Amino acid sequence: MAELFPGPGVRITHEVVETLTPCHRTYPIHELSLLHVVHESAIDVALALPMVRACSGAITGLAVLAAAVGSQVLESPQTTVAAALAAFVAAIGTVRGWRQWRRPRALWAYHRGVRVCLFVSRDRLVFGQVKRALLRALEARE
Repeated sequence: MAELFPGPGVRITHEVVETLTPCHRTYPIHELSLLHVVHESAIDVALALPMVRACSGAITGLAVLAAAVGSQVLESPQTTVAAALAAFVAAIGTVRGWRQWRRPRALWAYHRGVRVCLFVSRDRLVFGQVKRALLRALEARE
C-alpha cells in the first residue's frame, strides 16, 4: 500500500484516507464521493497575499498621516476627508486580508451519503499537497 501523503494530520494511500486529528477515522477511497473545498472569492485570495497585506497596511498609515497633517498644512477640508476615506478603505482591506490569510482551509467529501471533513489546515502548501494526493487516489480508483 503506497502512501501518497504520509501526514501531518492525515495519511492518504490508494485504498484509504486516515484522518489523525481530532480523532482517528478511516475512510475507504471507493466510498468517497463529491470531494470539494469551500471556494474563496478572487478578492479574498488577492487580499491574503503577503505583499497586498503589507501594502494595504502601509497605505493605511500614510492615509492616516495625510488626514492628520493635511488639515493643518494644506488647509483643505477636502484633502482631510479624502485621506480619511482612503485610510478607512485601506484599513478594511488590511483587516480582511489578515483574516483571510489566517482562515483554515477544509477538504470535504461525502462518505456513505454523509458529508465529512477529511482535512483542515491553515498552511496553503500542505493543504494543496493533501488535495492533490487525494485527487490522485480518486483517479487511480477509476
